Amino acid sequence: MTALLSRILLVFHSPLPSAQALESVRSLAQVKGSELSGLYIENIEMLEAATLHFLWAVDTLSGKSKSLSTKELETKLSQEAALAQKLLAKLAQTTSVNSHFQTARGTVFDETLRVAAEGSLIVLSRKKLGSTLVIDESGQKLLSQTRFPLLFLGRGWLQGMPALIYEGSEESKKALSLGLALARAKKTALLVLLPAHLAQLSDALPEMAQSFPIHFRILPLMDAPHLVAALKNEKLSLLILPESLLNVHLIDEIGSLLDLSVLVLR
Repeated sequence: MTALLSRILLVFHSPLPSAQALESVRSLAQVKGSELSGLYIENIEMLEAATLHFLWAVDTLSGKSKSLSTKELETKLSQEAALAQKLLAKLAQTTSVNSHFQTARGTVFDETLRVAAEGSLIVLSRKKLGSTLVIDESGQKLLSQTRFPLLFLGRGWLQGMPALIYEGSEESKKALSLGLALARAKKTALLVLLPAHLAQLSDALPEMAQSFPIHFRILPLMDAPHLVAALKNEKLSLLILPESLLNVHLIDEIGSLLDLSVLVLR
């Protein structure tokens, strides 16, 4: 069986994530020794919209909108691809892992599936909607129609401890192992959220972790309001969710309200 997160596939498309947001990828690559693979996708739907003169851009100097031609869009996408390649190369250099970069033209969902391999963690940006970040249609399809673990990036990587939800499933056991590894690498504690019916595990888990510092929060309900309430006053770097809590709206609400990167393991 391929090792968990043996390969990290960063899916780039317009607009690109910030270098700060990619710090979560750096930490995961360092801990797992993952090969980094970058894929920049020239979104065919955007190109078709430009052909039909349905694509508009805002001039950063004048603030006026103008129609974006196909040629102008292709130039913009080419520049973004070059920047994405530089971001990937910098990540690989600082983590001392192998990397590979390629570009493709098509839909984000189709091209991601074409390139992703067994053992891959797929890294996706979330789109900005007003003042919040949400999972776009491609991310929703990858959540519902594939079995890949997925990392949805927040706006930045906060210097804090990782957090995870432990509910006894195999995925949450993987999450605990990964969370401990990240916490050790960062020299931080680990925050574990437990459902009320598993509260007794707060006594057993520290022994499993060999006395590593673990903080616990008991949740009466596993929903967004209770999760946000338990996490909002903590200094966190990443939230790891098991597949049993797979819910687009839950990820959107947690990720947006707390501005966290969210990793879904399965």
